[in-house]
Amino acid sequence: MPLDAVHRAPLQALGRGPRFAYADLVRNLVVKEIRVRYMGAWLGFAWSLANPLLTTLTYYVVFTFIMPTGQPRYALYIVAGVVHWGLLSQLVGRSGDWFLDNGALLRKMRFPHLLVPLANFLAGLSFWVVALAIFFLLFPTLQGEWHPALLLYPFYLAAFLVLIAGLSLVVSVTQVFFRDAKHLAEVALGLLFWMTPIVYRIGGVPYSVARVIRWNPLVCYFNCFHALLYDGRRPRVDDTLQAAAWALVSLTIGVLCYRRQATRLVERL
Repeated sequence: MPLDAVHRAPLQALGRGPRFAYADLVRNLVVKEIRVRYMGAWLGFAWSLANPLLTTLTYYVVFTFIMPTGQPRYALYIVAGVVHWGLLSQLVGRSGDWFLDNGALLRKMRFPHLLVPLANFLAGLSFWVVALAIFFLLFPTLQGEWHPALLLYPFYLAAFLVLIAGLSLVVSVTQVFFRDAKHLAEVALGLLFWMTPIVYRIGGVPYSVARVIRWNPLVCYFNCFHALLYDGRRPRVDDTLQAAAWALVSLTIGVLCYRRQATRLVERL
């Protein structure tokens, strides 16, 4: 399907009422993003899994055979962390291009501009869902145990998604006015990875280092994911409250950032 056809479809749908027009617009933007990302690639979705799988394998080999941690079921611990980090890094890392890549569409059509980041967010999420499905398929093989506390997983995932949505919105808006924002976000993600207990347990680092790491807002989310998926228990109350609070703060800042610059977005594209 040609890209111009993808852009025309929402225009044709505008006559059918705003509710359906916006649904068609979001759907076509999601389809466009998926097709453009892997246009001409035979393996398609498989490439979205290659990087996290290679990253996971690398860290597993390094911390199991080269610098062993002695942690039992380490493969499960690291995969549970990397699969969720992949969602954060993929969405926030690409968010700087969301408005810029759709500049022509924003100039031609009148519609809520927030639908552009929403569609791109959903497109990125669709790639990640495949990785999550594979993780749960391999969960018993990684020595994970099914237990009642896992029923709480959707709540913590939803809070994590809200946090990511807020961060992504800030980066996508800022990139329009400050073209280095995307690169700064990539640098920040690289630093945050090592400040987040993904390949190590926070209890295994020196106390002075742990005190600094705990200032990282992402720590509470990965504590919750590891509690559910690795430890087989409900997350701690303080981690749960922090996860909900940071999600609300992130989304609020993202929406305020967008609303403040909404009238100037199209002018700067």
